[in-house]
Amino acid sequence: MPVFKALEAREGFDTTEHAIPEDEGPRGYTETEDGGIVFDDPDETQAPQDIIEHDANLALFMDEGDLDEIAGELQEQVEDDTKSREEWEETYIKGLDLLGLKIEEDEEAPFEGASAIRHPLVAEAVYRYQARAMKELMPPRGPFRGVARGSDPRIIDAARESQSRLNRWARHDAEEYFAETDQLLLCVGIQGAGFRKDYYDPLLQRPTSRFIPSENLIASFAASSLHETRVTEVIPSMPVTTMMHYMHIGAYRSIDLGTPQEDMSHQNAKAIQEAKEEITGIAPSGLTLDQEFYRLHEIHTDLIVSDDPFSDEVDVPIPYIVTIETGTGKVLSIRRNWRKDDEMFRRRRYYTAYRLFPALSGIYGYGYVHLIGNPATAINKILNATVDAGQFANMPAGFKSRSLNIDDNDAPLSFGELRDVDAPDGDLNKGIVMLPFRGPNPGLVQLMQNLEETTRRLASTADSSLAEMKQEMPVGTTLALLDKQGEVDSVTHQRLYQAQYEHAKRLKEVFAETVEKEEEAVLWSDQIDIMPASDPSASSKTERMLKAQERLNFAMNAKQHGINVNMRAHFEDSYRALGDEDIERYLPPEEEALTGDALSENTAALAGRAIKPSLAQHHDAHMQSHMAFIQTLMNDPMMAQSSQTAVAALQGHIVEHFAMKYTIQTAEQLGIPVEQLAEGGIPPEIEQQIAVPMAQAAQQILAAMPKPPNPEEVAIKTKVAEVQAKGQVDKELTAMREEGAIQRQREKIEGDIIKSREANRSRQETDRAKLAGELRKGDQQMANERQRNQMQRDQASERHAQDMEKSDIEIEIKEIDKDIKELDLKAKRAEPQGGEGEE
Repeated sequence: MPVFKALEAREGFDTTEHAIPEDEGPRGYTETEDGGIVFDDPDETQAPQDIIEHDANLALFMDEGDLDEIAGELQEQVEDDTKSREEWEETYIKGLDLLGLKIEEDEEAPFEGASAIRHPLVAEAVYRYQARAMKELMPPRGPFRGVARGSDPRIIDAARESQSRLNRWARHDAEEYFAETDQLLLCVGIQGAGFRKDYYDPLLQRPTSRFIPSENLIASFAASSLHETRVTEVIPSMPVTTMMHYMHIGAYRSIDLGTPQEDMSHQNAKAIQEAKEEITGIAPSGLTLDQEFYRLHEIHTDLIVSDDPFSDEVDVPIPYIVTIETGTGKVLSIRRNWRKDDEMFRRRRYYTAYRLFPALSGIYGYGYVHLIGNPATAINKILNATVDAGQFANMPAGFKSRSLNIDDNDAPLSFGELRDVDAPDGDLNKGIVMLPFRGPNPGLVQLMQNLEETTRRLASTADSSLAEMKQEMPVGTTLALLDKQGEVDSVTHQRLYQAQYEHAKRLKEVFAETVEKEEEAVLWSDQIDIMPASDPSASSKTERMLKAQERLNFAMNAKQHGINVNMRAHFEDSYRALGDEDIERYLPPEEEALTGDALSENTAALAGRAIKPSLAQHHDAHMQSHMAFIQTLMNDPMMAQSSQTAVAALQGHIVEHFAMKYTIQTAEQLGIPVEQLAEGGIPPEIEQQIAVPMAQAAQQILAAMPKPPNPEEVAIKTKVAEVQAKGQVDKELTAMREEGAIQRQREKIEGDIIKSREANRSRQETDRAKLAGELRKGDQQMANERQRNQMQRDQASERHAQDMEKSDIEIEIKEIDKDIKELDLKAKRAEPQGGEGEE
């Protein structure tokens, strides 16, 4: 195999392990050294299309010079398409920084240590969108549902089986499906577009659905549709070993591609890849054989291939798929891109475009990096300026004196930095100057908040306020409010639903092409549509539940007004809105109408089951039994009102018996099989011949049949029965009223007695409390009186003591006066008389 030539010298690589066994028997052609083919015995009379299969690799049968010419022209066209979207790629590269997923210092910061924060506004919008979309497109029960066209039970069962198979494939067989859908929706939120490719993988031997990032699908930026322009899928990293396998199975030409070379023609694509690697923290390292990659271009375009007889027949460009290895520029394969039985040569579609918002032109659309990139950039600048101002206000920088010789006087000051400055007088207070930072500007903060609010509204990420949604609010009002708040989400969800629908159609086509058993072909036939499991009319589970509840309310209201409504269908929709698909667990299967003996039919009608007559029954006996049962129900006062539904069903059933009896007798009169007459299978020409005899037979039958009761007599009897039943009911009601009145009187008397007892008990309690209060009051008064008496006694005792003390003093004074008087008297007596005294 030529591709091994560049690998044989590698240490540890054994080419015999991957050797291709030689085909057994004659092949009809010989491979050349350059990978081409020369027919061993060419037959000029045999058309090449009879030899080459429709899906064969035409490059195996073409001249190397023609292949190089095709490769050169196509590569130039791809280069032109790439240049047309350069501005979109540059915007995308800048937008990746706005996600804020990488922690790093900003190289363009105004000074060292400046803030380089990224506001999470763009990341929030992207991840909210991705979460909502993933929840809708990948529900737990599976992303697809099968819908049968018509009411054929076989097709309905086949639709269920195709739904089951596709969901099993998506959830279990195709292990990459869930992860790649998750990544697809994330990239749609960022880039605005993502693509999915549905095809049959010859290596995996099964249908495959792959996510194609928008940077790896190149189309002219002026193209309005993915299917009306040249599309180039970039396969940036096909491992060498995978390339060997594709060459081994004949999918690619077996040519020497040499060591994989880096493609320098798409610098923006390389920049996008490097930006992604920086965000994810992936760094290139030494590569082994399994880690070396070829870069391919798979180009879906219209060509005139001179070596293909179909191109000569139509003489206009027709669809082909050309695969080119970009390092060598070699064509690996050329395949027809139309169905074998399609005489119009319509291009087969492999790609489905998922878009967030449509672009003014082109197929790529707008993502959140385009939609809110500019306001997010402004918010980042304001946020960083605010943070820097706050840090400088908390840790201000300044100068310190050193004779005013300042080191690095041209460099900006960092947070908390004190730089050497020569102070002239050695005064440290004069030698230190702190710069006057004022802190965050309130105006900038308010501006940032206004920008955030506006941007959130634009991105539809503002939290929905449910404060106005009260519990008693009508469902219609709640739905209107939800619809108003979720307008943008609803539209983006419908875009996803449409893309998922196209993807389901292509996936169905791939499965249909791989069917091996004829009995399974019905699973992927045109009688079955594969639809997304999501609901395009509602963007959330809450909205679906409310709509299902509102429909159920309408149905119940219609049924109350006598309108025939399929209530089971409404209940099924309600369960599905809740996410429950196992409906049979909650709703029993619909029962068929009962056909049996008269007693069983009467009982079934009373229980609410449907009943149906048959041609083999004895219709007279059944009608008599049903009429007697109706009369019994009408005469029973307890059943007359509750059995009206059963009576109506039995009356309709009697009419059906009468119609069948009439049909049987008419068929016997005419000699026609009764089954044919009952099913309406009489040809029009025979019907015209027997119309007159049928009318005559009908007259004879009606004359022979017993005269039906007079409707007036029936009405009178029914009215009498109703009056009698009503009279009996009235008597019972009167008795019940009288008994009720007595009971109410008895209850009133007992209530009065209880009330009287309660009143007496209450008065006794009141009197007892009043007496106790008066006793307490008397006790208090007596205590107060005793206290006053005691105080008076104390006062009297005190006065008496004072009086006694005063009396004693007076007595003592009198005694003293008496003694004084006695002393005075003695003194007078002791004085000398006359001269004696003078001496």
